[in-house]
Amino acid sequence: MYNIKIGKPLLFAALALLTACHKKDKGSSTPTNTTLSLADRTKDTLYYIFKDEYLWTDAIPDYNTFKPHSIDSLEPELDALMSYKRDSLDPTKAKDHYSFLDDGSVSEALDQGRAGDFGFNIGFYNYDDIRSTYVYPGSPAGLAGVKRGWKLTAVNGDTSLYYDLNETTGHGTNYDRLVDAFYYSSQTAFTFLKPDNSSVTVNLTTTTYDINPLLYSNIFNFNGHKIGYFVFNSFLSLDIVKSRLDSLFGAFASAGVTDVIADIRYNGGGAVETSEYLANLLAPASVGTNTKLMYTEYFNSALINKQYNAYTKVMRIENGQYKLTDEYDYLVENNIAKWAKAGTLSPNNVVFIATGQTASASELLINNLKPVLPAWHQVGTYTYGKPVGFIGITIGGKDMYAISFSIKNSQNVGDYYYGLSPDGGTETYEDAREDFGDTQEVYLHQALNILGITDAQLGSRLRGHDFNPYLRPSVNQDFSLRAFKGMVLKLPHQGLHK
Repeated sequence: MYNIKIGKPLLFAALALLTACHKKDKGSSTPTNTTLSLADRTKDTLYYIFKDEYLWTDAIPDYNTFKPHSIDSLEPELDALMSYKRDSLDPTKAKDHYSFLDDGSVSEALDQGRAGDFGFNIGFYNYDDIRSTYVYPGSPAGLAGVKRGWKLTAVNGDTSLYYDLNETTGHGTNYDRLVDAFYYSSQTAFTFLKPDNSSVTVNLTTTTYDINPLLYSNIFNFNGHKIGYFVFNSFLSLDIVKSRLDSLFGAFASAGVTDVIADIRYNGGGAVETSEYLANLLAPASVGTNTKLMYTEYFNSALINKQYNAYTKVMRIENGQYKLTDEYDYLVENNIAKWAKAGTLSPNNVVFIATGQTASASELLINNLKPVLPAWHQVGTYTYGKPVGFIGITIGGKDMYAISFSIKNSQNVGDYYYGLSPDGGTETYEDAREDFGDTQEVYLHQALNILGITDAQLGSRLRGHDFNPYLRPSVNQDFSLRAFKGMVLKLPHQGLHK
């Protein structure tokens, strides 16, 4: 997905983070107490709003125990608040590695479908093998001709790219240089080794471009067995992507597609309304319209019982037009989604391609469809594990996304904090050398095999991996955490409910 720029103190301290979303409010007002400095009033606001909306609010200490004024700034304050809820299986770790502060880039990307980065992503496929994993058309990288699978060999002329991150300190000389060049620089020279063994250097400058999350689609025809395949990279707001999805599934239906492969390996989530719509496109006609439950959202007791503190009671959003408590009340009272079949396609089988970068609204898609599909499969690796979402509130010039709700499907399943499992719990590690749509690409090949397409029909055999699969996934996953991960529910007044 698009990349999120956040403060570096937070970057390494809490970067297992990134999102599940609702629409972010704009222009929030805060209570005024002239006896305190603006900085301390802002810290108080963050504490009280966080405590009211936080899903695990019971774990948060009272104001006098927490002492928000004793903390230097908002980033370490949020870090401290996130640390109180512990992981039940490993109490040495915090359960919340999701909540975060953002500079506004999340809402710009989701609401407007625009990003302002280089327009491609990279992944480690061994300690010394970095590949371009996808490229957005029309982005700086796309216009420069960068392709998936190209090997990164130098950044700004420096070939020292060996993975050296120290997991204790969160730093490494080479690693920090790469992070700075990729995420925090407006101009960077990237040198790639192409599949034909030629080398090319592209000088990229960040610029704003329109995101097209539908990276690839095709209809495979194997002796009359028609299989629709698409790579969907981000759940942007529905009004941005609906026409693309309608056109895609209309083409599938017209061609007589019977099975679908949904490739969401890099999809970190986005708008819940878009995840719902895609689910309704993939669902069988038997789900009907507004009769059968799709999922339920769960909030904390403070929101359910309207037990708001004084700060929350006077908080207003959308340039002061609406009370925050009214927005909370709406969410709690409208916490159920029902199926509403879209389109005419009713696939017999759906295969999901998913990885550790598949998160939040993408996991929601899989989890919601499991109870209703005639047959489904999942290939790749375990997903990220994020069955929770946020309500985004602007505080002190930052958008705070605190975990505020959980979601369960129609069978009351939703606590997949350790990810959704591929078939049989067997993970297959990615080889990014093949492009999307290449039947020798390991995940697509496996998905086609599941749907009854034989190796003989697919032609040449898969080439062997040239990396250590026990090293590569953890290395790649660490770097991918800098990409947006979330699910977004729209509030009635254009706020972002994440």
